[in-house]
Amino acid sequence: MLILFLWADSSLLSILSVFDLLFLFLSGGEEWKLIADRLGFNDAYIRCFDYRFRNPFETVLSCSSLTVGELYNVLVECGFPVLADFL
Repeated sequence: MLILFLWADSSLLSILSVFDLLFLFLSGGEEWKLIADRLGFNDAYIRCFDYRFRNPFETVLSCSSLTVGELYNVLVECGFPVLADFL
C-alpha cells in the first residue's frame, strides 16, 4: 500500500532517488536477505551485513557488480516486480 502512495505522490518521488526507494522498502525487514541470498551471498555474509551495517541492502548492492537489468531480473524473481519497475 505504501508503494502505491509513493507512486501517487510525485513530489516525494522527485525527492527520493530510485535507490533510496529500494533501500527504504528492502532494508527495514527481512526482504533484503532473500535478494542477498539470490545474489550468492552465504549466510555468514548476510548475518554480518545484518548486524554491522545500518543499511544492509545498500551494502549488498555495493558488494555486487550488477547492472540495472540484472538487478531488475533479481527483484522480479524474488517477488518484487513493483519495485523493479521503479528502475
